[in-house]
Amino acid sequence: MKRGTAAIIMLALILGIGITINTVLPKKAYTLQSYALAAADDKYRLSSFEKEWQKQKIYFLIFTEHGRIENIDLNIAALHYADDSNYRFLCLQTACALALIADETALSLGNVF
Repeated sequence: MKRGTAAIIMLALILGIGITINTVLPKKAYTLQSYALAAADDKYRLSSFEKEWQKQKIYFLIFTEHGRIENIDLNIAALHYADDSNYRFLCLQTACALALIADETALSLGNVF
């Protein structure tokens, strides 16, 4: 009986943590996406986007694929050296990558099966 209770408690903890992660991570990704879109419209907002990315990056490194995070890092680093047309393109590309992460980490039947 003790093992069954322990198993139910562990299962409840795992489900609770999983559901929490799958609701918080998409919200963080959408928030960063809005920062990227704001930076695309105004170069002066780039520093706030970078600061927010550095604060939230650890969550994405823990729970998502590292390849996507490295691409976002490279895009953000390249924003300082990009001219006007490439700057906007890189911001929009970063926003799309963040939206894709949000869609992939959201809890849905398509992501489960």
